[in-house]
Amino acid sequence: MADLKLLIHVSDIVAAHLTSNVVASQDIPQLIMTVYESLAGLEGTSAPTGMEDVPAPAMTIRASVKPGSVGCLECGKRFKALRKHLGTHDLTADEYRAKWSLPVSYSMVSADYSAKRSGLAKANGLGRSKGQNQTDARHFGGFTTSPVRLASTGRLASASHHRDESHSPRDLCR
Repeated sequence: MADLKLLIHVSDIVAAHLTSNVVASQDIPQLIMTVYESLAGLEGTSAPTGMEDVPAPAMTIRASVKPGSVGCLECGKRFKALRKHLGTHDLTADEYRAKWSLPVSYSMVSADYSAKRSGLAKANGLGRSKGQNQTDARHFGGFTTSPVRLASTGRLASASHHRDESHSPRDLCR
């Protein structure tokens, strides 16, 4: 198994070298042997402390953030909101950020989902000051609450029976 890992590393290194350097085809076997011997010599040495415990993420950090979803670096699954899923890995959001060296600004919610929830909150009047809520309450849901004088009779009628954009007060008389 160790030889297979070694060969994979050798092929990765040689391929990377060949993509950025010009090497004659007759020199490639020598390059492979040199890289193989170098890595085989390192196999007996121990890794620096702490390096054994660092797991590889299931996806890159850049690939984990998409407009419609956020990917879990632990298992690779995608979610609209990651915070609840982290409990399956026994992690909090702060522990998750620390484990993967993520910035505090790393979002645990997809951008699309966040925008949708923000729009719903604004539509329900959340996030407004008290003065704005009082003036906008008269036009809640497209209905007005101020009285309207009917053109045909001159009487006052409650405008809550008609929508501002679709009916006029004359339509109430018909």
